[in-house]
Amino acid sequence: MKLTPTATVAELFEMPADTKTGDKILDAVIEVIRSSHTLLVNDVAKELGVNRTDLSGAIRLLTGVSLVDMIHEWRLLQAMKLIKETDLDFLSIANTCGFTKAEHLSEALERKHHVTPYELRHGCHRNDIRRHRRKMALLAAQTPQVEPDSVSEKY
Repeated sequence: MKLTPTATVAELFEMPADTKTGDKILDAVIEVIRSSHTLLVNDVAKELGVNRTDLSGAIRLLTGVSLVDMIHEWRLLQAMKLIKETDLDFLSIANTCGFTKAEHLSEALERKHHVTPYELRHGCHRNDIRRHRRKMALLAAQTPQVEPDSVSEKY
């Protein structure tokens, strides 16, 4: 029997800590991941006292993603929150969220969410900037140019 996931990983982790999904396995995994600093599959399985392969299979059935992907998404969500809400430098945020280098965090964000840490922090996407520049160039091309001599003659 295949279960249909009812919530995304992001939705699961955005739930208040005291809210439960109704599934004992999923609730236990979410609690361990939220409280863990190592964020490794082996550590989650060891903490729960279960086999890593069995736990990963159960999570895949319940959520539609592997336990590795679930942990990775949690790390990215935490990093995105810190980037948006703090002034910490990107290396500190990367290290806090389990990335060894700021570049690894940046690559993961671009691959999954198509945004760099800089764009995330400043609330703009590079495509927005490009679109704005294009619109300004079109507007400038459509605006009639005023000759400097004609301006001084009128005033």
